[in-house]
Amino acid sequence: MSNEFFLAMFAQKIRTVEVEGKTVKLQIWDTAGQERFRTITSSYYRGAHGIIIVYDITDMESFNNVKQWLDEIDRYANDSVRKLLVGNKCDLAENRAVDTSVAQVKKLPSSCSSIL
Repeated sequence: MSNEFFLAMFAQKIRTVEVEGKTVKLQIWDTAGQERFRTITSSYYRGAHGIIIVYDITDMESFNNVKQWLDEIDRYANDSVRKLLVGNKCDLAENRAVDTSVAQVKKLPSSCSSIL
């Protein structure tokens, strides 16, 4: 696999920021939900304090995969990790496939907040 192809399929951003007087390291991984990166992401769950799961509101399959990601987080992350479920592509609301009420009814762990 060429380096350019790999980078096109996987993106990572790292930033160090100051929050309320504390230095915080943000690592943002975008694997586009691809199975081939699950071995990589599972190792990063262990040290995470917060995880954002993003689904596409125009793609029901994307939303249906949320359960798998939450299960994986439960398997590898610390029990105290905070989870946030985010529905993106809200600018394409006319193509919405995942109704907000469906997303709200979805059984989410109490440790998971949501922006739908």
